[in-house]
Amino acid sequence: MHSFQKYKKFIPYSDRVFSSIEWCHWFLLFNVFISIIISVRYILNTNYSFTQFATVYQIVNLLGHLWFVNFVFFLFIPFPLAFILTNDRFYRIFCICAAVLGQTVLLIDTQIFHYFKFHINPTLLQVFRDNSDYHTGINFNFLYVVIPILVVAEIVLAKYATHKTNKHRNNWITTACLSIFISSFALSHLIHIWADYTDYQPIIVQDSTLPLSYPMTAKTFIAKNDWIVLPSVEGSNTTSSDMKYPLSSIKVSTSEVKKFNYLVISVKGLGYSMLTQKYMPFTTQFSKKAQLFTNHYAANTLSDEAMFPFFYGISPQYYHSALVNSVSPILIEELQHEEYHVRTFISNESQDKTILDTNTFSTIRERIPETLKSDKETVSAVVSFLEKINEQKSGSAIPQFMYVSLANPSILKNESSKVRFTPTITNDEGKLLSKKLDTRNVETLRNAYANSIYSTDRAIEKIITALEGTSFKDNTIVIITGEYGFDMGYRNLKQFGYSGDYTFEKLHVPFMIHDPSMLPKTYEFISGHEDVAPTLLETYLGVTTPNNEYSTGRNLFNPASNSEFVISGDSRQIYIVENSQITRINRRGGLFLTDSTDNQKAVNIKMPTLLKAMRQLNKFYNE
Repeated sequence: MHSFQKYKKFIPYSDRVFSSIEWCHWFLLFNVFISIIISVRYILNTNYSFTQFATVYQIVNLLGHLWFVNFVFFLFIPFPLAFILTNDRFYRIFCICAAVLGQTVLLIDTQIFHYFKFHINPTLLQVFRDNSDYHTGINFNFLYVVIPILVVAEIVLAKYATHKTNKHRNNWITTACLSIFISSFALSHLIHIWADYTDYQPIIVQDSTLPLSYPMTAKTFIAKNDWIVLPSVEGSNTTSSDMKYPLSSIKVSTSEVKKFNYLVISVKGLGYSMLTQKYMPFTTQFSKKAQLFTNHYAANTLSDEAMFPFFYGISPQYYHSALVNSVSPILIEELQHEEYHVRTFISNESQDKTILDTNTFSTIRERIPETLKSDKETVSAVVSFLEKINEQKSGSAIPQFMYVSLANPSILKNESSKVRFTPTITNDEGKLLSKKLDTRNVETLRNAYANSIYSTDRAIEKIITALEGTSFKDNTIVIITGEYGFDMGYRNLKQFGYSGDYTFEKLHVPFMIHDPSMLPKTYEFISGHEDVAPTLLETYLGVTTPNNEYSTGRNLFNPASNSEFVISGDSRQIYIVENSQITRINRRGGLFLTDSTDNQKAVNIKMPTLLKAMRQLNKFYNE
């Protein structure tokens, strides 16, 4: 042995470097498989179940991406170190320690992904640091068992790599594995280019499943230059999930059921700042006779998704899962169990069928599809319906649930014959607003919006007046709210009324419940659309099942259940709305914070808030 060590001193430098690199190739190969095994947990912790084609991509991407990450790690650390540290023993000990450390970080990241559905990033580390005195509840105890096993495995694999290196002969296993990994890496990016070009969601939603994953896209590369024509694929361009809603069966106490009628009026583009005597005189006076919630926030700024939490009682991020799995809202189901007649009156100028054919109203018995092209037609239809059931005296015999959706403020349309605020624009100009922003000043646009709001106030007055002329006015609960607000875009005129913007001005909306049996009251705690369904189900429809079994909201009439935040957003972005700040979380876990004046500031979200929000977003997915 002594003679062998003495002999090693005479081994040329190039041979020692080559021997170290050859050993590291084998060691790298073994660690690729360890990384793949660990990373399977990412797939198991996603909330989606995919099409067969998307599943193939998932496997290919797992193989190719984990090989690439390990290969880059090899190029930056072990490979250059082989030219510096020529002592075999020290070099291999260092590589073993580096591999254990890297795989441990990967294990920790899988646990972070399990709780938050995004990966370790600088902002999240900052949140952990700022909340170092808070016990997160995230369990890392498994590391005490896994790390010793990992250390033993790395040592054994290092010994085996040494054995393979000493044979000094080609092995078909390394060639086959390398071919599979490189092919998988290239194929995964080619598939993603196609998915990005065709907007194939089952693949696109996997972009942030694996750590450090940045797949190639097509929109600025191939599609822009028209180099090739990418084919389409048959099958559903949607993702599904193992969604369980509700978590348990709904129980009802018949003695607690109150047979009120319901008239729900929602307005697209109605912000809370407009609920004043100047802009909405009738609605403002009406709010003084109702249960008024002054700190209420919308869940979304898109027309087809904004009222989803209102009826389902769950966060807007569940929208696509509910749509794909044909899940109907508990509120509508219970109304029909109580033999309510559910009628919808929805303004739909574009005649977009998705607004009328969503799961929200798909299970209504004897449903009459509405094709109302304007708010004027909608109001006329509601007034006629109220007069009709009053004449038939069926308002008290058959309980009614009437949902009215008005849209004029969102398109700056004024259906009144009078213009209250000047200078302004015409309705025809409003339709072309996006093309003429450069020639419009903020004051003109604001006046157009104010005129639309004032016209909507008159429309609400007509509906309420018609209701007060019926025999069942004292047995009808009236709910008025904004589906989402309207951002005037002072700081950026091009963002005026932009539907994808999540600002306080866009999310803060009026919300009031007029119950003839309750004295007027004003509530200042934070609330959201997802609180409406559990409030109605518990207070009026006799549901005794705890609302956390079917909702992420709570009963607004139960002060003990007040929340500190409201979740808004969609499948791409999460917005945690608090009293003084909005925290945006993107798919990759990046956190961005704006204050109540919509100015960006340093992230200071509290860990309990972040954890609670993420639990809500994963509550109705099967583990």
